[in-house]
Amino acid sequence: MTNKYDLTTEAVVAYEAQKVVSIFKPLAEATMDKVTVDFDASVIDIACGTGIIGRTIRHRYGQGPALTGVDLSSEMISKAKSLSEPLGGRFSWIVGDAMEIPVADRVHTMCFCQQGIQYMPDDSAAIGEMARILAVGGQLVIAVWGPANAYFQAQAAAMGRHVGKDWAAKAVAPFAYRGDERLPQLMANFGLDNISVEQISIDRIIRDAETGVAEDIEGSPLLPAFRAAPPETRAVIVENILSDCVEFKQGNDLIIPQHCHLITGRRM
Repeated sequence: MTNKYDLTTEAVVAYEAQKVVSIFKPLAEATMDKVTVDFDASVIDIACGTGIIGRTIRHRYGQGPALTGVDLSSEMISKAKSLSEPLGGRFSWIVGDAMEIPVADRVHTMCFCQQGIQYMPDDSAAIGEMARILAVGGQLVIAVWGPANAYFQAQAAAMGRHVGKDWAAKAVAPFAYRGDERLPQLMANFGLDNISVEQISIDRIIRDAETGVAEDIEGSPLLPAFRAAPPETRAVIVENILSDCVEFKQGNDLIIPQHCHLITGRRM
């Protein structure tokens, strides 16, 4: 059976170049402003992508923490491994499923999941697994988006207008999951305490927006429909998005605030 999350090398390169730079790196940095990683921490990142959480921790805390990343995509893990090698320190990368994390019980002192839980087929089972691998006193840190910002609303409107309603829904799907309402109870169900929900805000930055909007779409699940559209349709989609987001234009870039919920808890 084909793993639908095992992305092509091209898609992973686009993800790292566009998505990580524009949104996931700023989010990782904002998250680290809110939590503390001990020097001797054993950290695991679930749905790690290309490993931006681990790299951010390494840059902030040096060689002390041991860092493990788990992702369903072998291409994501391969990219994470290559990006982490120059940084040194203890990195481990595992191709694995959040529904059955291939890690022993209670071995990690911190577990992160940045923008992954909303894609998992059973969020309760995933939280149970994250709780299982946490040591007593260990901290779980989950980041999920708030409502779609103006950029993604514009993206959805343009895709719906020129490609189809299904693709409009796909553009805003990552923002539909109400983690701020659902996750605290799930954490409590699996023995976590000291649970908190905090809103943080970051800027989504689309550099050189005239070309960057198309690059952003091509680094997203909208790629098949966007690539299949005639060149003139792709150009109109980009024009529509730029027009709807004109108030966020700063020089050649688009800079649009995006809210995120940071939900944390500790293993009892």
